[in-house]
Amino acid sequence: MPVEMIGIKTLYDICFSFPENYDDFMLELIEKSTKLLGASRIALISGEGEQRRCLVSRGFSGEREIYECINQTGSGKEKNCCFLYPFSNGTPGLLYLEKITPFTELDNLLCGMFSRRVEDIIDRKLKEKQLCRITDNMLDMISEIDEEGIYRYASPSFKNVLGYEPDDLRGQPFMDYVHSKDYARVEAALKKAVKNRTIKRLEYRYRNTAGDYLWLESTGNALLDKSGHFVGAVLGTRNITERKQAEDKLKQSIEKLKGVVEGVIQAMSLTVEIRDPYTAGHQKRVAMLASAMAREMNIPEDKLEGIRLAAAIHDIGKIYVPAEFLSKPGEMSALELNMIQMHPQVGYEILKEIDFPWPIADIILQHHERMDRSGYPFGLGGDEILLEAKILAVADVVEAMASHRPYRPALGVGKALDEIKKNSGKLYDPRAVEACLKVFYEQGFSFD
Repeated sequence: MPVEMIGIKTLYDICFSFPENYDDFMLELIEKSTKLLGASRIALISGEGEQRRCLVSRGFSGEREIYECINQTGSGKEKNCCFLYPFSNGTPGLLYLEKITPFTELDNLLCGMFSRRVEDIIDRKLKEKQLCRITDNMLDMISEIDEEGIYRYASPSFKNVLGYEPDDLRGQPFMDYVHSKDYARVEAALKKAVKNRTIKRLEYRYRNTAGDYLWLESTGNALLDKSGHFVGAVLGTRNITERKQAEDKLKQSIEKLKGVVEGVIQAMSLTVEIRDPYTAGHQKRVAMLASAMAREMNIPEDKLEGIRLAAAIHDIGKIYVPAEFLSKPGEMSALELNMIQMHPQVGYEILKEIDFPWPIADIILQHHERMDRSGYPFGLGGDEILLEAKILAVADVVEAMASHRPYRPALGVGKALDEIKKNSGKLYDPRAVEACLKVFYEQGFSFD
């Protein structure tokens, strides 16, 4: 093989076949330089001035002898040596290589390649150290897992938060520490990360060294190889146990508050029914039907709760109406009818200052409005009427017609449904009518 080809192969072997690990690189640097370049002595120096230190060397009795040789070379006293100072990327350092035979141009080229290779690794090592300083001092936990979910790296924060030494976690399966009730959800999120290349706000419980489970929240990105294949993920994780505990307490407070609101609503409903015994249970039955209709219409659960509560007290304004008007068996006078028709407005005035999370007062105000503007108290129509009020209007009419009243016997559910079908789109919202019919005919709804 020609000398030139041997030189090129040597150049490749030296500069591109070193391992990526820093310490292993330094060891092979010594071995290959000695063998392939015929180096009798070699030293790699990092830093300058007081910060100067020898990274690796062979053939010297100590650093003092190395620095003496370097000084002699700088003064031109030695011919069989080569060094670069500083490295070309600005990193302070020096590669000193000494041969028994004089240096050739190929030797100089190889030394230059050596220095650049060393620079790359030192530069990467410095960046790794900088990153470690950041992760080592973060309150959040930083970790890296491989494609099998095995820990490759865990930051020191794991010790502070969970009690685990980082070295104890390396090589351990991440999923072994996840609570059994969260296992399937976390596993699905990790599988999804392979496709989406990211993990967004994953909350789960994780076992600490004491055997207790803490709530953690992780976000992260997938790691890909040069071919774009998933090879792991980097996770940023924080302890959210206190936040979850606060959320649980808040939920408990909300549930208690809901219980109080429910009690107040029931008290209001009874106030009306005590004054109007002929319609006892009317508001409760309307609430049952309105809730069933809203559910059939896929109304969100939170909004549905507002409909149910509004229906449960929709006639609260009747406390303004004299009891004898409410229970009068015969036909009402215009004055009596006008007073009764004021009950939505009175109900609104009673409730408008209460800060419900739903528009309860407005729903009650509008529950006698009609699509064609023939209703009261304001003659609203179409989209001017809240959807919740449209649902309540249909439920109110059906229950009222199906039940006994002082001025007439019960007409029955059949006639009530005929009424809303006949006037669907005219008086009543078609969506509410359709939902009501499905609730009775398909779901078998009953007031009993």
